[in-house]
Parts: sequence; structure tokens; C-alpha cells
Amino acid sequence: MCIRDRFTARRVGLNESIMSWCVFAMSCCATVRGDYVRGAILIGSHDAICDRIGDGVGFWTPIEIDMRERNRETLMTSLGDQEFGRLNEVGRSLSPDQLVEYSLGRVQLD
Repeated sequence: MCIRDRFTARRVGLNESIMSWCVFAMSCCATVRGDYVRGAILIGSHDAICDRIGDGVGFWTPIEIDMRERNRETLMTSLGDQEFGRLNEVGRSLSPDQLVEYSLGRVQLD
């Protein structure tokens, strides 16, 4: 679903609410796979989107809040605070188009 949503978002305009959820899900998937660099970059992009559109924590279910916290804790523990912060900033600096390209695997970052 997220891949289709990213293509649709590119065609009809980037709906950041949809992008936020997809990016969060992709970050969690990367973290579970052990790709902590990708997970941290994606969670940085997610954080930047939430800063722009509002966090929406009031709309998160308790399970989603737990997933969010565990994902961030796993990334920080695995990468260390300094590297997590650096990669988070890389993700925060991506434009919406760059985020789509990165999430589709068309460009590499770190």
C-alpha cells in the first residue's frame, strides 16, 4: 500500500498526512530488518512532516504510540544518540520529492 500511495502522491500532489503515515511505517519496517540507518533517516523525515502538519498524537492509538516509542528507542540504542541525531537531521532535510526518491530506493543517503 505505501508504495502505491507514494506513486499516487507524486502524481496528484504530495499529501503529507498520507506521506507521514507511510514514512513512519517504512521506518518501523527498516528498524525491524536491522537497517537502522534507513530507519533513522525515515523517522527524521516523519518528524519533519509532523512538525509541518502537526504531530497528530491525539489521533494515534495506544499501539501506534508504543510502536513509535519502541522504534525510536531501538534506533537510538543501536546507533547511539549522536549518530541517530545526525541521521535524523539528514531525514529532516529531505524535500518531499527527495523523500519519495529515497523511499523508493532510487537514491542512497547517509
